[in-house]
Amino acid sequence: MNRAISTVGAAKQTDKATVATNPAYWHGVSSGKMAAIEPKDETADVTTGIGAAALAYRVEAALPTGFSTLAFVKAIGLYILGVLGDVDTTGVSSPYTHVFTMADDVPWITFFSELDGWLQANGASKIDELTLEWDGPKPLRLTIVAAGCTFSLPVSITAPTPDEILGDFFTPVGGTFTGDIDGSTLADWKILGGKISLKRGLTIDYLCDALTPGNIDVGALVSLVTLRVRAASWDDYRTIVTGSASGTAVSADPVIGSFSTKFVHDTDSLTIASSRVKYTAKPVEADPKGGPVELALEGECLAADSTTSPVTVTLVNGVATY
Repeated sequence: MNRAISTVGAAKQTDKATVATNPAYWHGVSSGKMAAIEPKDETADVTTGIGAAALAYRVEAALPTGFSTLAFVKAIGLYILGVLGDVDTTGVSSPYTHVFTMADDVPWITFFSELDGWLQANGASKIDELTLEWDGPKPLRLTIVAAGCTFSLPVSITAPTPDEILGDFFTPVGGTFTGDIDGSTLADWKILGGKISLKRGLTIDYLCDALTPGNIDVGALVSLVTLRVRAASWDDYRTIVTGSASGTAVSADPVIGSFSTKFVHDTDSLTIASSRVKYTAKPVEADPKGGPVELALEGECLAADSTTSPVTVTLVNGVATY
């Protein structure tokens, strides 16, 4: 068997009980177990009369889905919706503009995967974490971590037409990368790479009537951003430490800034932005070999008020609806 013969897909469910029969999006992967099952067994703590254990039982069967891949132009919309929960789409013909924001809950998704003949579907799933990473001009990469409630081994999986096995994907080349350490006036930043993580803190309930999960609930959204910035001066680092570019004492308050990153493919685009980011930065270390200073900014996106999403993702592509 060959592990390179592998693909993954997903489809949004109308409700928890209605598991999708086939994927709406289908593409390759770089790594991961894809749709998987992880049984957990325990040895019974009961004597046998011979001084050795003899009985065992199965306590649960987790249904995780996890994979890393490229940020494909079409499929990424479903995954973003799956972690944020709400989308507003405009446009009467291609290109369509999808604006994703945080909701109290996220949709149920069926994940499908094939590994050289092993076909599996994890239904009634929710996304726990979505991570976007990039390094220099290399393509934007996507990692998904999810958990499901329903297990099946389909006889066959019918991929959508067209699928994204040869699909387009986003890159930072030609994109726009801006930020502000202590405000919302965005200016160009010299970005070397970065990572954006959206986490939903899933709670998985194993009810007493089944080995597979009975329900999955989401927690508070945690939106984290790491940006590697080529620094021309100490102004941004000093602002983080003291509260201003001319400060001389440690600030009693955290610094709240903003950022916007835009990735593109032809006329398609993916923009992730936040107007309130709590920034910190790791101290810069000396190096006998020399070299320019790289500022490692670490931020957490915060809500501006009780109705505003801490992070907004805008996707422009040819998909009419998610």
